[in-house]
Amino acid sequence: MKIGSVRTSSRKWLVALPVLAMSVAGCGSQSATAGKDVAAPASGDGTSRTAPPSKRTTPGKPTGGSAKPDEAVKDFVTQVLNENYAEWCMGNAPVLPTDQDPAVFCAQPTMHRSLGSLHDAWAKPGVTLPPEGRVTVDVPVKKKAKEVEVPDTAITLDGRSLRELELIGSSGDTSSFSLSLGVVKKDGRWYVESWNIEV
Repeated sequence: MKIGSVRTSSRKWLVALPVLAMSVAGCGSQSATAGKDVAAPASGDGTSRTAPPSKRTTPGKPTGGSAKPDEAVKDFVTQVLNENYAEWCMGNAPVLPTDQDPAVFCAQPTMHRSLGSLHDAWAKPGVTLPPEGRVTVDVPVKKKAKEVEVPDTAITLDGRSLRELELIGSSGDTSSFSLSLGVVKKDGRWYVESWNIEV
């Protein structure tokens, strides 16, 4: 599973993207304990709120995937915004590296940091997070497709595209910046397998 990648298409990257200058390197072989308390994100009214409790998945018995690619993306974005990183990762066990135990892989600090960077890029002040804030996905899919690339412009949170949220507070030329999610189909279910950043 590609936890994240950054592709630079130009040496002229003068954009200062506050949180989105992400260190989304792929996961290493480190292990760590999951489930640390994280500060609650700000709600739409500027006050902090407690994220909904995470539904813990039993290690060794992962379940997940979605019937449609847009549902997989919506679930991914919602889980990231609610900081349920380990839960999302365990639900993605069918597309994780086959040589690693899902519970160990999903506890790796690099995976949590990468997802945390996405959370911080999208959970901006004044934006209502799920479940109150609605996540929508508009992605056309060919009938027999097994892979879909979903751009951040096709995903909205609380009425604003993820691209708009990512660029809040940025400076310089942002025209070449983009983030997309790679969604794959395996055994009839759809999973977000990767996220890619172009700068």
